[in-house]
Amino acid sequence: MKMTPFIDIRNLTKAYPIAEDGAPLTVLSGIELKVFPGKTLALVGPSGSGKSTLLNIISGLDSPTSGEVWVSGNKVHDMSAKQAASFRNQTIGFIFQSHHLLPALTALENVMIPGLAGHEKRKDSLLKERAIELLKKVGLSERVHHLPSQLSGGERQRVAVARALINEPKLLLADEPTGALDQANAIRLMELLFQLNQEFETTLLVVTHSMDLAQKMDGTWSFEHGKLSQIKL
Repeated sequence: MKMTPFIDIRNLTKAYPIAEDGAPLTVLSGIELKVFPGKTLALVGPSGSGKSTLLNIISGLDSPTSGEVWVSGNKVHDMSAKQAASFRNQTIGFIFQSHHLLPALTALENVMIPGLAGHEKRKDSLLKERAIELLKKVGLSERVHHLPSQLSGGERQRVAVARALINEPKLLLADEPTGALDQANAIRLMELLFQLNQEFETTLLVVTHSMDLAQKMDGTWSFEHGKLSQIKL
């Protein structure tokens, strides 16, 4: 039986207008990519090559100029805004380069936010327990009730990681997740992501500049001049 890709990207192009009469800036050009369920994939390439743009398009946070993106059998950019928001909440965890924590909420409250939407049957007590456990896994058991302003940059990033995992996503998109972390915490974080991949068959796409990390993934793809090609490490 032929396996269906969890992510299926078909002839994807993304271009931005740069001036009223100027030629558009093409960031992605004819991207083709299939990622099967439970696989781990590294996206590498220089800054500005389109790695983060691709993650945003896969999640539906940005729209392509042309082409199609299918995730878990859903054509992402044919959804209404409401459908897309629900789909992201239920299916995708996103670790951004910038943590995007809400400054007035504690670490615990920030982690719980995605779990409060679209999970009417989930008890708050169980959600809180899971959030505390995730904060413990990322080494922040002593920071549960701290505000973002009371945390270091690396600690805020780890809160964002716990938040991305709260709904047990089938797809995790991580944009330089270890960039703000020291070596020990970077290793701990990646061990957690690989553990999630193994336990729940979570499909994992990671944008990274770390070739050491890329070597541990099932596959590595490199961006150059808007094109995407598989490389061997």
